[in-house]
Amino acid sequence: MTKPFEPTQEQVINRWHVQASGYDRLIDTWPHFRKMGDRLIQMLPPDFKGHLFDIGGGSGLIAEGVLRRFPHAQITLIEPAEEMCALAKKRLPDKVAVFVGTTEEFPPMESKADAAIANVAFHLMDESTALPALAAMLNPGSVFLANLWGHSFEETAHLDQRREWKSVLNRVLDSRGLPALQEHRVAPPRRRRRETLDQVASGCGFHLAEVSIQMRDESVHASIDFAAMHPAFLGDLSKEIREDVLRQTKAECDELEKISWAELRFERS
Repeated sequence: MTKPFEPTQEQVINRWHVQASGYDRLIDTWPHFRKMGDRLIQMLPPDFKGHLFDIGGGSGLIAEGVLRRFPHAQITLIEPAEEMCALAKKRLPDKVAVFVGTTEEFPPMESKADAAIANVAFHLMDESTALPALAAMLNPGSVFLANLWGHSFEETAHLDQRREWKSVLNRVLDSRGLPALQEHRVAPPRRRRRETLDQVASGCGFHLAEVSIQMRDESVHASIDFAAMHPAFLGDLSKEIREDVLRQTKAECDELEKISWAELRFERS
């Protein structure tokens, strides 16, 4: 049996670089990404005017939302995928600084920030290095707010109820005389524990002050679009046939599924 594939950090970053345009379309199509981010933004002080780090900021969804609510805020978007940063620069005004790299690679600053947000990128980070790096970048009394997808958190992993749609896709492909979807076996996501997160946080000057479990019903079409945002997904098909196959799959697989996530609030001592 083939050993499950576990991508390196470089491979993960490259994947998001390649699928940046697809992801940008995805967040405009499915509102839960924006709604999740808006919940974190609402957790900032109501009169926030300080400097904020947008961690794993992607194409600028969070930075855009922060400026909409707090027009006097200063923002530095930190994102390692170059194409994501290029899209962010197109989306955002000049007052947002964009740094291409990871949090750990961010250079020391003379002035530190007053808050940091990671909307849906925290599950891709190693908290043992990301949290200490963030702690060094934030002022005492500041907050780090993050969403952690349910499949990456021990307390929520059982809550997700994902619908099986790939068998429907393969049936559609077979009906057209096309080969089945080829997939690599990937290692299961690493599940964080609240106690471990708090232990790592406490060791670098943070305190895990709050964990809030959230759930949402969403169309399985969102999961199909998430997989299809990478150009290699059914990439051997022509654009027209690929779109038609996906359209038929959605027509035959129109159900709701439950997705969960944990909202985390870290306070800098």
